[in-house]
Amino acid sequence: TKAHILMILLVITWGFDYVPAKFGLEILEPMGLLFLKYCVGAVVLLTVKFIINKDRALPKLKDLHPIAYIAIAAVVGILFKF
Repeated sequence: TKAHILMILLVITWGFDYVPAKFGLEILEPMGLLFLKYCVGAVVLLTVKFIINKDRALPKLKDLHPIAYIAIAAVVGILFKF
């Protein structure tokens, strides 16, 4: 149930992404804005990873395997969005 609650909160926060994106598109191109969005997400995820796992500095290769699926889903989502 904890994972479901976190997924629901994530979807709600993605809904709030519309307003900043509207103003951001006045300054940046769509792909530039998405690049910055994913860079911020990567920094947040790595920061959380460093806080949770204090014993190692970098993620192991086996931890990056699921990220490939997330990256593919993100690219497909971006293509369908535009």
